[in-house]
Amino acid sequence: MSSEKSRAKLELEDRLVLDDGAEGEEVEFEGATLAISCDSDGRGVRSEGGVNMVASADEDRREAKDRRPSDADQTVFGGSGGTTKPTTPVTSAKDFFATRDGALENAVRAAQPIILKKIDGELIGSWLLTEIDHWDTEKERLVLLSDHSLILIKYDFITLVILDFRRLSLKDFDRVVIGNFTYPQASVVPRLDKLVTFVKGFVWSKFQKKEQRQQQQQQPEVDASTSNTLSVGTGRQRHTMGIRAMWNGGKPVQMTDSWNPWSRSIPWVTFTSHPLASRSSPADEVGNYDVDNFTRKFLRALNLENESKAEEEEKCRFEERPIVIDNYLGLASFFHNVNSLGFFKARGKVSF
Repeated sequence: MSSEKSRAKLELEDRLVLDDGAEGEEVEFEGATLAISCDSDGRGVRSEGGVNMVASADEDRREAKDRRPSDADQTVFGGSGGTTKPTTPVTSAKDFFATRDGALENAVRAAQPIILKKIDGELIGSWLLTEIDHWDTEKERLVLLSDHSLILIKYDFITLVILDFRRLSLKDFDRVVIGNFTYPQASVVPRLDKLVTFVKGFVWSKFQKKEQRQQQQQQPEVDASTSNTLSVGTGRQRHTMGIRAMWNGGKPVQMTDSWNPWSRSIPWVTFTSHPLASRSSPADEVGNYDVDNFTRKFLRALNLENESKAEEEEKCRFEERPIVIDNYLGLASFFHNVNSLGFFKARGKVSF
């Protein structure tokens, strides 16, 4: 025991001597390493093998700043502050006859005889969109885009026949406007929209709670990815975006045409997304109803058409600004759109 005490005393004295000898000498500070250790949740990295791996927040921020979205992630409507998803009335996707298995594919197949390769070229794509006419009425239209033409088809998804179609040449378009839909300041339509939005939103909330209770009783676990419910509660407020393609060279529309709801001489077409674009479905399927998807390929086809024109020919211009819908009172169009009369749907015991 005494030998152990003496050995410890000698070691203590040696340390004191070393400490005294170090006094007065400048000790150079070589630096220190701060190691942040945490779980692998993205905030830090554990040190392994004696090497300190430090997670730097500044580096993460610099990397995030340097990253840019790819072309596939960018949207045509990215700079206008709106959404391409339609603000639909309260409804269910199952009410649309276009959701039946193979309905859209059969419609495109039935429209093949309309496409003339000598005039239209090859088919680029097909979409089911909402056309907004000059009287602000929304209509379900099958849109076919080819190398040289834009074909609009009124297809009856109930009887499975083509009722009408229009062929528009891409070389005739002189201006394309992309942006939010808006009404004139004196229009009463937005006020009516707000009223209907409030009423339908209240009724829908009651209906949705009842439907959820029934689903829980019949099937306790419901897969959200297979839901057929559309986005609800916003009525027809024009917060959606769309595209208008014109071929009138900026000339005013004649009074006889603007006051005729059935006129076929209006020198423009206006599109927005189909109500089915807002449902929970795979991205490929929703793209068939999305105006953004259509606009990408439409603008690309117009650019190719511009390149083929001679220098003296007027080329199509592209603008990004609000699209004004000249509807001031429009009670008829308001009733038409709120009840989705321009779409082929099941309406209780009656379908049209």
